[in-house]
Amino acid sequence: MAKKQFFSEDEVPVFGNRNGAVIFRRGENWQFRVWLTADNRYVQKSLNTKILETAKARADELYLELYANIEKGVKFYSSSVKESVQTYVDYRATEVRDDPSQNGIVKGRLETIKTHLRHFLDFVGRETRLSQLEEGQLLAYPKWCRTTRKTISDSTVRNEMSTVNSCISYLYDKKIMSSFRHFQLPKHTRTQVDVEKVKRETFTADEYNAFTVAMRQYVKEQVDDDELYARQLVRSYFLIAANSGMRSGELAQLTWQNIEILDINKETKIAKITVQAATSKVGKSRIFMHRGGFYYERWRELYEQRNAKVQQAGIIFSIDGKRRYPQSSLHKHFKRMMALANIHKDRKQQLVPYSFRHFAITNRVQSGLKLQEVAKMTGTSVKQVEETYWHINDQQMKRAALADFVIDKNGSIIPTM
Repeated sequence: MAKKQFFSEDEVPVFGNRNGAVIFRRGENWQFRVWLTADNRYVQKSLNTKILETAKARADELYLELYANIEKGVKFYSSSVKESVQTYVDYRATEVRDDPSQNGIVKGRLETIKTHLRHFLDFVGRETRLSQLEEGQLLAYPKWCRTTRKTISDSTVRNEMSTVNSCISYLYDKKIMSSFRHFQLPKHTRTQVDVEKVKRETFTADEYNAFTVAMRQYVKEQVDDDELYARQLVRSYFLIAANSGMRSGELAQLTWQNIEILDINKETKIAKITVQAATSKVGKSRIFMHRGGFYYERWRELYEQRNAKVQQAGIIFSIDGKRRYPQSSLHKHFKRMMALANIHKDRKQQLVPYSFRHFAITNRVQSGLKLQEVAKMTGTSVKQVEETYWHINDQQMKRAALADFVIDKNGSIIPTM
């Protein structure tokens, strides 16, 4: 493009007017404009300053940045944010695996990524050009989320922003489509654990017993074979959840090769569980044991009555051993069982399937296990166990308050509680 020869009073050439680079006033602020040959059009951006010298410096930096990206093959006007996001989604779809023992992501994770990015598109606009995004743009995302989605939690907002930045990094590193690698994210203080909420969502011993009675009643109702099989599956799932403390995602992807049943005596069986990193929320593998090994054996017997002998790599909580049982179906059966349970109606509104994990961890804390042991078993941190579960049990805190000691004649300390 030929250099411009004449300029108006409010126009100032920058970078030697190369490619028509110029700054000009719009109102009080300075704007930058330059011709992009690769896109066959001008690009114009605000410099967000009223000061001429600052505007010149920013325009020079912007010019260098634009043409450095062009050298990499980036076209400023090439893709909308919607098209760019789809490129990333298509890539993540190639990582979806059917076998939980393999590295990659599950279908549920891919759907979560899609949901996060749909919200991002709502925020920035689907037809906005990727090159028009600014590094500080996501700083306003938390406020926008709380305005448009009233009940959203801080952790959900952070997770969505993390997904967005993973997308931008991929587009920058692998596809050379973005002009920056990361959005700036707002600083945040760690959200305090809502101990009262966890307490509300945890079964008491009496409530859990009432629920197990309701489960027995539920599987004795006269229904067809398919429905009965589903009810037995869900019953086994909830019993194991309450005894193992595993997360829903870990349970849903657990395979027969991940468990070993150990006989302690004629009446007691325990299960040795391997949770693989690929199926863990925190991305770490762990091995632990939990009581209730009989529940696996009973469910396996029911499974083999309906299907051929189970495949070791087969998913345990599945209709056919291949596909994980849907969370929506688990919740449906949970509500039906809860309706049968002799639990106060107000409490029925507070208890959810995740309550089984709360119940399992609380029981382990109450049993006197060290917090490190509980944390290792349940795949969480000692701090999380201490902050969330130790404090919700009044008896535990009473024991701590009343703990005392005496010193015998030899000077030894003897605990009295």
